[in-house]
Amino acid sequence: MSARLIYDSGVLHDFRDDLESSLYVVLWTTLIYSEVSNKSQVMPFVNSVLNPQSYENSGGTTKEDFLKAQSFLVHVHFPNRPALHQLIRNLADLFRFRYEPEPTEAQREESNQLQLASHKFQNAYVQNAYEAHYCTRYDQSMLKLKDHAAAIQLFETALRYRSEWPNNDASVKQFFESKSPTELVRKTNWRSTTHCAEEHHIE
Repeated sequence: MSARLIYDSGVLHDFRDDLESSLYVVLWTTLIYSEVSNKSQVMPFVNSVLNPQSYENSGGTTKEDFLKAQSFLVHVHFPNRPALHQLIRNLADLFRFRYEPEPTEAQREESNQLQLASHKFQNAYVQNAYEAHYCTRYDQSMLKLKDHAAAIQLFETALRYRSEWPNNDASVKQFFESKSPTELVRKTNWRSTTHCAEEHHIE
């Protein structure tokens, strides 16, 4: 389920929620059925992001946090599959602006001035500043989410070059060691734990 539906089950489900779900399906399948670079990070991520806890009619914000920060993808990679890693990053970038605030009037004005200056002076530095501006990235992302085309294109691009995928890439179920509670966290009296991933399902 999309971060939006997890957070509020009462909102109207639309096609963008389904597009976002494709990211989590790819992630879950990859993490549970193929090799990753840092297995110790997998189950905490699966439990908190892909199988989030709900509270009455509301869920946590872990999926939203993942889309915005993508820190998990800094620590965990997919050996011999650079196209897969880039696909997941690109999908997260595509959906993250669903959860970012709309640009303010001041940001809009700043963006407009940069756009005018880039046209007037034909300066590469100004053009780069305009393209990197929050408003530009927000508007481009939201425009891409008007239909299915941008998300489909990301998948097609990832699958285009066979050399970026292993020759023998059959699924192999991964097993993750379960650890007993050890380190005491003094401020909360919670103990740090990890969980075994024998039986997990995606939400």
